[in-house]
Parts: sequence; structure tokens; C-alpha cells
Amino acid sequence: MPFPTTLILDNFNRADSGPPPSASWTTDPIGYGAAGHKVLSNVMAPNGATDNDSRYTAVQFTGDVEGYLTISTKPANNGEEISLLFVSSGNSSPTQNGYQISCTVAAGTDTIVVQRFDAGVFTTLATYNQEFASGDKVGVSKIGSTITTYYNNGTSWVSLGTVTDNTYSTGYLGIYNSGSTARIDDFGGGNVKKGVMTTNTGFWGRS
Repeated sequence: MPFPTTLILDNFNRADSGPPPSASWTTDPIGYGAAGHKVLSNVMAPNGATDNDSRYTAVQFTGDVEGYLTISTKPANNGEEISLLFVSSGNSSPTQNGYQISCTVAAGTDTIVVQRFDAGVFTTLATYNQEFASGDKVGVSKIGSTITTYYNNGTSWVSLGTVTDNTYSTGYLGIYNSGSTARIDDFGGGNVKKGVMTTNTGFWGRS
């Protein structure tokens, strides 16, 4: 099955604004003081120095879902991460439930980690050693109980591996940054469309 099957939800190609980046986004949805994100020079940028948390709340997804983003600028510091949240629900700390994949810069090999969070408590489901750079893309799909992590270095999407978990199936897509240096572009996803392949160019983006 190809990845992704859905179009870009937000390409951030508009005047600087936020936080939040637009009315489709919610800043700090679980209420722990996160700074959120803004549009800055046609990309998504963290608004604070540490925790930056936003959800794309224009659509809530149920069932098979996927999400992806472009790392426009790689985090500059070891330990700093970009996280793509999917089927994430709960609107006040510590009630948040769902999953995330986190791209973390390391002194050795960078990592992409799949985690489930239950009332704010994190459980690691898989860890992939994968160097990433500015311009690379990361993505994830959850089809039934199968969670597949994807990576694209500008050539094509490849699967890094799969893990099985079916604890949650309803929620939102979102972004978390642990620092201020990373930039994100071409955020997309939604319910998986079987037998469909998209071009995923900026032409399809909407806010």
C-alpha cells in the first residue's frame, strides 16, 4: 500500500501569524503551559523556547489514520525533538491519550521513537536509529492495530518498521517541539484512503 494516501492539510504558505498558526489549530490543548506554534516565513515555527504543543483540531479522525510532515529545519541541539502526534485526545493535563512519533537529535545516530501515552504516561513501542536532515519527511500510519513508521530523505518513502497496538482509534493530529530551533512544513494526513495515491505538492495545501 502506498504512503501517504491523503493530501496536505497545511502548507503554511501565508503571512506570518499566530500562535496558533490558523483557526484550524489549537495551542496547548492539554493545558500544561506549552507555547504553541506560529507561521513564520511560510513554515511552522515553535513560539517558545521549550515546550511547544499544537493540535490540528479542524477534523477529528476515527479508524485508520495517517500523518506526515516535512522537517524544514532540523533541530539544532542534541536531545531536541520534533514529534508528530496522531489519534491524540484529551483536553486537560494529564488526561491526554494517543500516540506520537518523535524525531530526536543525538550526538551519535538520531532516533525516531514510537510511543503511546495513557493519561500523560508514555510507553515506548519501538525505536528506530535513523539520521535525518533538513528537508527530510517523516510519517506514520495506523491501520487497524498496525502502526507503521515512514521516512523519506527526498527520494521516496520507506517503512522503518511496524508495531502492533490498538489502544486508541479516535483523536487529532498534532505537532510537538521540545525546543525552538526546528521548522516544519507540509503537514498532512487524515483517514487512510485505500487504493489512492496523492501527489502531495504545495498546490493542495489548505489552512
